[in-house]
Order: sequence, then structure tokens, then C-alpha cells
Amino acid sequence: MIIPEQLKNKFINRDGIKVVKLEFPSLGLTINNDKIYEDTLSLEERLLSSDSIEFVGCLSSIFSIEIHDVPQNLKNQKIVVSMTMQGESTWIPLFVGYVDSVKTRLEDSWKGLTCYDELTYKANNVDVSAFYNSLFPSESTTKTIKQFRDALFSHLGITQETQILVNDNVLIKKEYDPKLLDGLKVIKAICQFNGVFGRINRYGNFEYMTLSGSTEGLYPSLYTFPGAETYPGGEVISDDGLQTILLYMDMEYEDFKVHAIDKVQIRKNEDDEGTIYGTGSNIYVVQNNMFAYGLESSVLQTAAENIYSKVSGFDYIPFDAVQPGYPFTEVGTKVQYIIANYTGSSGTIVYKSSFVMNRRLKGIQDLTDEFIAKGKEFQSVFISDLQMQIDTIKRNGGGDDVYTKEETDERIEELIDEKGQKFVSCSSLPSPLEPNTVYLIQGDITIM
Repeated sequence: MIIPEQLKNKFINRDGIKVVKLEFPSLGLTINNDKIYEDTLSLEERLLSSDSIEFVGCLSSIFSIEIHDVPQNLKNQKIVVSMTMQGESTWIPLFVGYVDSVKTRLEDSWKGLTCYDELTYKANNVDVSAFYNSLFPSESTTKTIKQFRDALFSHLGITQETQILVNDNVLIKKEYDPKLLDGLKVIKAICQFNGVFGRINRYGNFEYMTLSGSTEGLYPSLYTFPGAETYPGGEVISDDGLQTILLYMDMEYEDFKVHAIDKVQIRKNEDDEGTIYGTGSNIYVVQNNMFAYGLESSVLQTAAENIYSKVSGFDYIPFDAVQPGYPFTEVGTKVQYIIANYTGSSGTIVYKSSFVMNRRLKGIQDLTDEFIAKGKEFQSVFISDLQMQIDTIKRNGGGDDVYTKEETDERIEELIDEKGQKFVSCSSLPSPLEPNTVYLIQGDITIM
């Protein structure tokens, strides 16, 4: 989708009346400005959830807004949000998802909507263990990762953009017997094993995003929104995605760059030397990934090299900036700020560039954007979650690490201590469930 320069400039220059459209397809309902409380729109898009860069993503976008005089029941309804300027025919897509909660005041017909995309509704806390076991009816059954992810997304009812991932051709087989397998965690493992950020894009489809350094360009393009028609051959890194910010209200940045990754290690756990590609010191660790398990060393070596090709070679400056709302700019865009440097006698102009890792778009007529990129100077080890580790430990077939009951119980208790979890043995799940607690029920592990 191409955004006309005229429309972009109206947002940049804050020139014109902004129009928001909320569509509820199942209800045949469309809401415009006349039923929206001014400046209550909020959209949060994220690639990172921590200060250390993790090539996973899979974080739901969050959209909220306040409306009035809409009698229909909107909870759990699909919502499609777009924005433009009055007099323009091009609509900029903002969000596709579902209404999670509706707060209502009857006395003045007010409703506050909070919405999440499909990852929250169709993948998070959705048990796919039966799907996994049916896909691998025997230990001799093999699937490529491409076949696995296509089947998984079809099972979850989420549409993928047509893209090729670097480890799509890796053959996997059943290596463990999960009793509980969270769909979102499996998607995260796919993204991690391919060195990409996964996200639901503004068309409501799941896409795989790769960032790159300034010498290689950037994905996605400033002028397009990624889609099957935009990049039909897979992920594309283009060089026309630099967004220069001329006007901003506040800008803070770190005096260091997040160093480029120069080594990748795939390993089972902290004690495993694993497979390494690269000779540097800023290492990115892929630990206990379900798709790396049971692979031959030569396959792991190629997989590590493929991951390296996606995660290495780019760096960025952590920053936090507020400027007029740029609804046409998505997370992953490279931005450049022009800053007056008063540390020298001449007051020279300097340029600071970074990537939009997270963003918060707020308001309507008074539309503002906060672009954020957190990061540590050197890479921190990314450890996959406790449930995946426990499920792997409890598997009953394949590999060399088949544990006795005593060894399994001991290792699980070690993991629980590491993660600060409580361990409770019971015959059935209590109500209510306590947070940060691991329940052992008739030999199965459930984590809340």
C-alpha cells in the first residue's frame, strides 16, 4: 500500500482534520468521529518486551478508544481501525483485532474499549499439544519447519503472510511428548529459530520481520505496509525506509550503541557447549528451542549460520522521542533525528538514527507519537520459558537425555528455584490459582 506524499505531509505538518474509522464486520457497524471521544485513541505496537534485544517479537498490539451512543454489544467483536485526513480518499490501516473489554457508563452512553490482536485470542494460552502429537503420529514422521508452521497457523486460524524463512527446510521429528504446549510459545520458538520478529501486522496477518544495519537498508519500507502482494517472494530488505523526523517535542538518547551481534550459539542449556557460528564476543544464544532438539550437528551448524545471517550486522542507539503522530510509520522503521549539538562552540547539527522498536500513538486531532528503542550495550542471554524446559525434560522418547523420575523431579525443582516459582503438589487445581506457582497434578505440570 502506497501512502500519498500529500497525506503524509498533512500528518507531519498537522494540517487538517483527522478522521478515524472503527469497523465491526460481524455487526455491519461503522463508527466515525461523531461517536468517538476526541483524543482518546491509543495504539501500542511492540517488537521488544525487555531491555535486551530478543529476535522473537510475538507481542500483541493494544488498541483502546472511548465512544458514545453505540448500543450494540461490542465485547469479543472483531474491530478494524483506520485513519485519514478529511478530504483524502486513502485510509491508513492502524489495527485489526478483537474487543477484549468494554467499560460502560449508562448515564451518558459512554464506552471504553480495549482491544488486542489475534495472538492474544487465538494463540496465547491455547494448548496445541494434541495438534503436535497428531502431526507426528510416530517417531519416524518428519516435517519441515515450513510444513509445521503452516499446519500450526492453519490449526490456530491465523493467516500468515507469504514469506520464506532461513530455516524453513530443516527437517524435524517428534522428540518429546508434551502434556501441555502453549501455541504462542511454539510460534515464538519458530521466530527465534529463524532470527526474526513475529507480529500481527495492520492487515491482521502474521508476518516475520527482519531489521538490518544502515548499509543494508531496512525492512519494511516507509511507503508500504508488508503484505503478500508487497513482498510476494518473502521478506525483503529495502533501502528506502529511512524516516527523517524534523519536528519533535522531546528526544532523549543514550551515549552508546547496542553492539551488533557477531556470534550465535544454539544449545540445550547453560551447561551445554552447543553449536557456535561466528568468532566475535557479543553472542546471541538460542537455548532449549524445541525445533533445535535432536538435530544432527551438521544441521545445527547450518541453522546457526542461517540465524546469524538474520541477527548480525546491525546496531542502534537506544532512544525515546515524542513527535507529531506519524500513523503511516510502523515498528521496525529506521528513523533519523536532526539534533542541535551545543557541546561545541559552533552549535553544530548532528544526526541520530535508530529503529522504532516500540511505539505509542495517542490522540486524534492532537495526535502524538512516542517512538522507543530500549537496549543494552552488549547482548544478554535469552532463556526460553520454564514450561518449555519442563516439557522437554518430561519427554518420553528420543535423544540422549532421558531422565529418571528422581532426576526429573530434581531438575524441575532447580528450574523452579531459578525462576522464583512456588512448587505445589495437589490432586486437582485449586481455585483461585496463585501466580508464579507450579502445580504438579497426577504427574503433569501446569504453570500459572
